[in-house]
Amino acid sequence: MRRFVVDATVAIKWFVPEVHHEAARRLLREGFELLSPDLVRPEVGNVLWKKWRRGELSAGEALAILRDFGRFPLRIRTSESLVEGA
Repeated sequence: MRRFVVDATVAIKWFVPEVHHEAARRLLREGFELLSPDLVRPEVGNVLWKKWRRGELSAGEALAILRDFGRFPLRIRTSESLVEGA
């Protein structure tokens, strides 16, 4: 099975139609093993907060995305353990 290290810039594209949105979603559909650094959750939260502040998302939308993010198939690892593979 192929592995990919996913950071917040990729993860946010699973929810928000940005540039490369479809490529990011393809990672979910094709059954890859998805690894992510331990900082991904606060980083996704920060991106959502910025989008809310700029008026790109409502508070409800940002909270819903944050809740849904926890259901995605990421294997959270320490950042240090992912450096070489990234």
